[in-house]
Amino acid sequence: MPALGDRVLDLCAGATGKFLLVAPFIKDHALARIVQALPTTVELTCVTRWAAEEVAAGVSDLEVFDRLAARPKSRLLLLPTLHAKLG
Repeated sequence: MPALGDRVLDLCAGATGKFLLVAPFIKDHALARIVQALPTTVELTCVTRWAAEEVAAGVSDLEVFDRLAARPKSRLLLLPTLHAKLG
């Protein structure tokens, strides 16, 4: 069975129209893999907490903003109360 990350990348590669990524913490290397897998025609919205103390602690990266700003049809939305779980 493929790893969860590989399954997510497969979903990215097959995306059409819009792709919504919701993650309370986000690292640039993980986002880079998602951006690379997404077709350039797909609109990407990333929702994250991106709290200053979490960035300072290293659980999220400031470079996420630059990566999304550089990609057409992409945006970053901040939701300070985001508390997401995958079960």
